[in-house]
Amino acid sequence: MASRPYVSFITAAYDAASTIGETVDSVLGQTRDDWEMIIIDDGSVDETAATAQSRSLRDDRVSVLRQSNAGTASARNAGAAHATGRFWCFLDADDTLQPGYVGAEAAFVAEHQGYDVYSCNAWLEPRSGRRRLMWQGSRYQHSLSLTLEEQLQESSILLMSLLTPRVFELTGGFRDLHSEDYDFWLRAMVLGARHIYNPAILAVYRRHAASKTADMIAEAESFLRIHEDVLEMPELSDAQRELCSQVVAFDRARIERRRFETAILSGDFRGARGAYLRNREAYPDRLKYALGLGLVMASPHLYGYVKKRRLV
Repeated sequence: MASRPYVSFITAAYDAASTIGETVDSVLGQTRDDWEMIIIDDGSVDETAATAQSRSLRDDRVSVLRQSNAGTASARNAGAAHATGRFWCFLDADDTLQPGYVGAEAAFVAEHQGYDVYSCNAWLEPRSGRRRLMWQGSRYQHSLSLTLEEQLQESSILLMSLLTPRVFELTGGFRDLHSEDYDFWLRAMVLGARHIYNPAILAVYRRHAASKTADMIAEAESFLRIHEDVLEMPELSDAQRELCSQVVAFDRARIERRRFETAILSGDFRGARGAYLRNREAYPDRLKYALGLGLVMASPHLYGYVKKRRLV
């Protein structure tokens, strides 16, 4: 490559033959062409590597590397080791970018110098159901910078953000966790990375239906571990440490809530009313809790039906 690319797209792929072609095509279709794409095939047993290789033969800005299956975090870290761009972007093998992603983000960077993470808005596209905006409301119609306190309480940074290599140096890369994206951004902010949000809709994030139920407990347990680890970081101020302690307490309550919800969704209604009452602290929205309380007291079966419909 004659000159340093503006952005390195890093894609970890495992058994993604049905989607990787569209993902790569969304990069090939960028209106600005100073980029490279590094695909790490993480030991796929389907046609992922072959599909990706076919694209690389058409455009030498796309490269495909293979490794034994070691997980998404390992694959992303391996891709980062080969990245040469001024900025990096981690793009999952089933997500896509709008054609103007690079151009729009580059223009935004030029207008907002000095940040480490440049996120954007995106379409959230469930496997079944209608797409909607990832972040809605008037607040997200304008640029904004998330604080560490806000990120502690809610994951609000899209994976497909532009980041400087400094962010990776600060964090040491991704850790092998259920919620590794959130962990990566949160640790980066604790260590001094500065974030800014571009309100432009520049990507499509696809959510797997399977992740909505089977992984609810694992996700809650992962958030607890992440926040417990952050609580041990010396960079926190006293006020941030107090907030993080409160978040950890909420995480512990949420794990019990997820266990209750998983049981309900699997058709186990034993002790449902008592479990719902015991998990009050895991429902921050009082109105929603009250509505759920009415349902579960009237009929745990009805509560389960309504909950399942919301997850579909």
